Amino acid sequence: MKVFILGATGPTGQWVVKEALTRCHEVVAFVRNPEKLSIKDNKFKGVKGDVTDPSHLSREMKGCDAVVSALGNPSGTFIPSSIYATSGEAIVRSMKEVGLKRLVVCSAWGTQDDKHLPFVWRWIWTPTFLRHIMPDMRKLEDILEREKNNITFTSVRPGILTDDPSTGLPLLTEERQVVIDRPTDKISRHDVAKFMLDCLDTKKYDNKMIAICSSKDPSVK
Repeated sequence: MKVFILGATGPTGQWVVKEALTRCHEVVAFVRNPEKLSIKDNKFKGVKGDVTDPSHLSREMKGCDAVVSALGNPSGTFIPSSIYATSGEAIVRSMKEVGLKRLVVCSAWGTQDDKHLPFVWRWIWTPTFLRHIMPDMRKLEDILEREKNNITFTSVRPGILTDDPSTGLPLLTEERQVVIDRPTDKISRHDVAKFMLDCLDTKKYDNKMIAICSSKDPSVK
């Protein structure tokens, strides 16, 4: 499979690239700064472009089988966010132009309010340093829902991201804003990357928004 990856230089995107290559996929990494890419692999290609420009995207998407987006934006109370919605519009437009159907994106728990969200997430983070990011992610998911007759999407909603190694255990998943019956709010970025790529090999999560978390705290050895 040839996978078009966005956000490849970010902390989660780097894991998506590594895991895709481990699975022997061909990878096209679409980034602002290819100089940040140090991967040497004959199945890997880094290309420079603007994720909000459909002409850049469609040019490099040709010949790919799926798009995986691990794009992110710095969080902050006073930092505006529009990258999720703006890139979402451009990505979908480009996919339609080149006839590409499969898209997996990374969003987060709580793109809409849910009483089962962790207290700190719901009442402290969302009104403060997530207050611009969550509405932007919600707009992205609205775009995906609107376009579900033209593309097949999965929005992966992880909980609190960590830099721990993969637990190697099955993840907990629910088609809602948050995993309710959970032993931890955390999940390693590596496990998120693995799940996003797993979505390409099954129809189970087609046109769904899936909350995920670890089945054990990834920071506990």
